[in-house]
Amino acid sequence: MQPPAQNINNISPERLSPYLNVHNIEQPDCDIKLSELSNLEFIAEGGFGKVYTARWKGKLVAAKTVSRRDSKQLKDFNRELNALRKSINCEEYIIQFFGLSKGHEIGEYVLRRLDEKSCQ
Repeated sequence: MQPPAQNINNISPERLSPYLNVHNIEQPDCDIKLSELSNLEFIAEGGFGKVYTARWKGKLVAAKTVSRRDSKQLKDFNRELNALRKSINCEEYIIQFFGLSKGHEIGEYVLRRLDEKSCQ
């Protein structure tokens, strides 16, 4: 059973920060400010944390947040980020990576959102 959709704009950064905090992650070329994301809505919870749909520069995107902070999980997360950064020009085969936000102790990264039809 999925949790009900909730609007992240109504949740204070202080309440989110223990779940979304990222430390020692190398910043990608595209630094995205949390304030640049709008219309954030919860989609699902995954292995690293929660996934939200959002708008960024007019694009519908997915924002993935980090909720687990032990060293192995951060290492795995960093490996995924590095792979996404290296594949930035391979958008036909890989979900396009836009950047990482590390403001106000909230860490998240932003990907192109695929609709359900494109995943079949």
